[in-house]
Amino acid sequence: MMENLKNKAEVEPQSGLRTRFIRLDSRDEQAEEKWRKDSAVFWQSSKDDLRTTFDRYLRLTPIREGVEFEKVEGPRIQGWWTRPKGAPAGRSVLYLHGGGYGLGSAEAYRGFVSQIADHAKSSAFTLEYPLAPEVTLPVAYNLAILSSRMALKTGSPEACYCWRLRRRRLDTIIAGRAHDFGH
Repeated sequence: MMENLKNKAEVEPQSGLRTRFIRLDSRDEQAEEKWRKDSAVFWQSSKDDLRTTFDRYLRLTPIREGVEFEKVEGPRIQGWWTRPKGAPAGRSVLYLHGGGYGLGSAEAYRGFVSQIADHAKSSAFTLEYPLAPEVTLPVAYNLAILSSRMALKTGSPEACYCWRLRRRRLDTIIAGRAHDFGH
C-alpha cells in the first residue's frame, strides 16, 4: 500500500481524518544512511542521563539546507519556528514533539522538523512544553491545546498538524489540515 501512495490527501477510514502522504526524495537517501550509521555508534557509546541522551540523539537528524530557525519565548508559549526558504506565507505546521511528555525538546527536534517543513513547503512551529515529572499532566497537554488554538487564530485554513509518523524507511510524513481536525 505505501508504495502506491502519491502526494495527495486521503481519508483514513477509522478516524475520518484527511492525511497527506509526502514522499521523501533522493536528497534524503544520503542523510538517512548517515543518520542510521551515526545512530548505531551513538547508542553503543552514550553514557549520559536519559533526557540528555534523547536530545543528543535527536540532534543527529541533519538540518535541511535553506531552513532558518526563530526561537519563541512568549509568556505562555515557547518553542521554535522553522522556516524553509520560499515557504508561502499563511501555511504552517504545528509539530508536537515526541517523548511522552517526559523527554525531548523543541530545540533538539529542529533537524527533524526542518525535514518536515521543507517537504511540506511550509513553516512549522515546534512547541516547547514542560516535562514530567517536574510538571504534571495535564499542563503540557493543555499547552498543546492552547498552541493549536492560537495557531488557528493567527494562521490560515492551510494550518496543519503533524499528528502521526508512520515509518517505513523514514519515507512518509503524515499531516492533516486544521479544518480536517474539526477546528
